[in-house]
Amino acid sequence: MSSSGSDGRVQRLGPAAGQHGASAGYRLYNINNLKLARFKEIFPGAAKSDRIDARKGLELFQLSDHLPLAKEVLQEVVGTPQENEVLKRLSRRRRRLVDERVRVVNNLQGDLQAVCPGLLEITKDAANQWFLNFLVSADSLPKLARLKRPSLLKILRWE
Repeated sequence: MSSSGSDGRVQRLGPAAGQHGASAGYRLYNINNLKLARFKEIFPGAAKSDRIDARKGLELFQLSDHLPLAKEVLQEVVGTPQENEVLKRLSRRRRRLVDERVRVVNNLQGDLQAVCPGLLEITKDAANQWFLNFLVSADSLPKLARLKRPSLLKILRWE
């Protein structure tokens, strides 16, 4: 990302600069790297560096009216709304929770398969709510085995 300040200098900015640079009065631009690379092939210059790339990007931008390759080489970066940041944070949190649930269920299925394979055959999915209610209705496997029909029906309606 490059920035052109009020003094006309071109600077290469990191990703975090987007929010800070805009608030400081800079106009931020994203450079199309493929177009910049083609431009540098046509008009070779000094060895690659961030400063040289930023200057070449600005030269290419200034030629956009005359050179077809230069069309849309720089796109102005606009700030993202606060709602997007909140949505991104919530989406990442949800993904972590889903991953954690999968890990816990897989561990539970593995433990049940090792301790009591017949119990897991009752349901194909150890994450079923009624099955989890069934497992926590007694504090030991022998007590689960002794549950009577009325207790089992109560567990089914427990949801």
